[in-house]
Amino acid sequence: MPDRPWRAIALIISALLVSGCSSVGTLPLPRSDGSQAQSDLANCRKAARSAGAQRVCTAQFGPALAKIAQDNFDQASHAQDRATRINLYASAANAGWDSGVDAGLQVADAAIQAGGGECGKIAANEFTPARDCQIFRIGPGFVAHVRTSNLVDRIETKPPASVTAGEKKQLSDASVRYVRNTFDFVEERRRQFDADPNLDDSMRTMLDRQRSVFYCTALHISAVNRRLGQVDTARRVSRDRDHILAADPSLQGETCVAAS
Repeated sequence: MPDRPWRAIALIISALLVSGCSSVGTLPLPRSDGSQAQSDLANCRKAARSAGAQRVCTAQFGPALAKIAQDNFDQASHAQDRATRINLYASAANAGWDSGVDAGLQVADAAIQAGGGECGKIAANEFTPARDCQIFRIGPGFVAHVRTSNLVDRIETKPPASVTAGEKKQLSDASVRYVRNTFDFVEERRRQFDADPNLDDSMRTMLDRQRSVFYCTALHISAVNRRLGQVDTARRVSRDRDHILAADPSLQGETCVAAS
């Protein structure tokens, strides 16, 4: 059972060097099998050169991460001390959203809620695992990113003529909310804890790189909507993407994984 502090991050750079719709913030899991599964997925995504190749990575390694997420979530209910429960819930949440599959996302939802509840019980004079507790605060934005990306992927793989009116509306609704539910949601909470001296620098590194993921995903979403003839939605998402760029001008010229 992982009752020791998390090790210094080693996977963030490799996991997020390639900015694509399937990429999402990754923190190292404390269990050895979790770290290996996460590393395999990160390396696969790093080598991917198209959205289709990234989908293959998720299909190959995502279910294993979803199982690890469930294992950590189940272990948390048996942990004797709060710090260990929080750490296990944080691991479950991260593995769940990084898996990219529905089962993992459901675990992430539950872990975020349970872990946030545990963090809310910490007394003023009690040790606070700062990074773990902040994961629960930004987690809903990461889950929203993956769910939107999965929706885009499902619709993009279909011939345009076979996409139903209902699917187009579902995509449009998710698209116009994407930046608000991901980038804006995360950045608002980041400003609240960015000056926390107890927060590990690996969290800030991960959030810096995640900006490019949100930016590239917005670009992809806009292109898919335009391909389906939803020009107004595409323009709205493009304006939202420009909002991300205004917040971080270093994203200008970002190399994004091409859609396929």
